[in-house]
Amino acid sequence: MTSAISVCNLNFKIGNHNILKNINIDIKNGECVVITGHNGAGKTTLLKAINNLIKTKPGNIKIFGKDINNTVKKDIGYIPQTNFVDKFMPLSVQDVIKIGLSAKNGIFKRTSKEDKEKIFKTAKKLQIENLLNKPIGQLSGGQIQKVSIARVLVQDAKIILMDEPLNNLDNYSQNEILNITDSMHKEKTMLIVTHNLKLIPKSCNKTVVMENGEIINIEEGPNG
Repeated sequence: MTSAISVCNLNFKIGNHNILKNINIDIKNGECVVITGHNGAGKTTLLKAINNLIKTKPGNIKIFGKDINNTVKKDIGYIPQTNFVDKFMPLSVQDVIKIGLSAKNGIFKRTSKEDKEKIFKTAKKLQIENLLNKPIGQLSGGQIQKVSIARVLVQDAKIILMDEPLNNLDNYSQNEILNITDSMHKEKTMLIVTHNLKLIPKSCNKTVVMENGEIINIEEGPNG
């Protein structure tokens, strides 16, 4: 099976503080991998490194066999821990999902009829098509998370990175997001950060345990 994400001898420090220490991990195409550990373990920093949000040495991270600096940006969809859109901005759900098309087509391309159809079909798949014209600030936490997932799906991202996607959601919304995650299994390579191992997708292939910036254990998941 082809490697989607390869991390080799990755180290990262801020000042004299080592955030990541000799990280080595290989994630195959179509796998769903969970990263867990206590606060400060380096989970989010690792996710940011894979999304090329922090600079690493050439060769430390490869996406589909290519150095991360030569990776097509649209191939990676990132859902951060905190909402990336201010709820007070005058944006509709459709506007936010459309941001994913900008990653794919560029910011200057006009939205075509095909693009609008794609937005609608994706929203319908996530059962939020009735919210497309609603202001983003009027949505619940679970609805906003669905909008974030729709954004990376219209982007045609091959890899989806999710940082604590179930944080601050009620039980119903948590189960909805877990079900959506499972439905994307095999279609996407997924890397999910969570501190709660009671809430991991059934499709999880392996669990990576981090502590003090290091990987201390890799366990086979429910679908491993």
